[in-house]
Amino acid sequence: MLGKLMKYEIKATARFFLPLYGALLVLAVINKLFFSFNIFNEADILFLDQFSAIPRALALTLYIAIIIAIFVITAIVMIHRFYKNLLGDEGYLMFTLPVKPWMNIANKLIVSVMWVIISSFITVFSIFILVVNSELLREIPNVIILTFREINTELGLNAGLFILEMGLAAIISIVVNILQIYAAIAIGQLCNSHKLLASFGAYLAINIVLQTVLSVFFVSVAVLFPNWESINPSYVMNMIMIGGIVISAVVGAVFYFVTHYILANKLNLE
Repeated sequence: MLGKLMKYEIKATARFFLPLYGALLVLAVINKLFFSFNIFNEADILFLDQFSAIPRALALTLYIAIIIAIFVITAIVMIHRFYKNLLGDEGYLMFTLPVKPWMNIANKLIVSVMWVIISSFITVFSIFILVVNSELLREIPNVIILTFREINTELGLNAGLFILEMGLAAIISIVVNILQIYAAIAIGQLCNSHKLLASFGAYLAINIVLQTVLSVFFVSVAVLFPNWESINPSYVMNMIMIGGIVISAVVGAVFYFVTHYILANKLNLE
């Protein structure tokens, strides 16, 4: 059932993203062509610069605007789909289906994470299109090797494991941020009126509480381990990465259970 829900969710949301992705890549190619005028001789460059000044500025402006639009729309669609499908008018239908609350949450969460990752990848790829040239392509293997070597020698870390931890931390961070939004929206539904305003207030309150708790935690760690600077830097870095992943996972679990509890026991669709 979860697979069917995700298939429907992807179809419902793809229409917002695919045109933007296509437009971004097309504009990246167009801007690349404008930036490639240096393949001509000096006289040609002067003529082309004068001829293309306005189109080039317009293409670059549109390119930047679409990048911003992609991430703004990603956030809007993520919030709108969760609110409308589960807590709005469509909520009555969704909760009459033989689907457990965790499936509804997992469906929205997985698809939202997917679009955030794809949006990030498409954006980075479009930038790569803008800056890539034959010299850069030749240097990429050397840069990768040098980066791995620096991580191994300077930080004393296993480069592969470190990059894996960084990737895992990034994905968990995306998941936690989305779950925080879901929890805030769910908490806002406990109010009889002004639910959207209550959800926004809940989000701010969660941020304040979370920042306070984390600040107290890190200060406590610093007090308990006053000589942490003398510890092996690679060990400290590894513990920071693992600790950050664990803390984020715990926070995300709390947001999930809050959302699940409200949707399963306290849902108010009136």
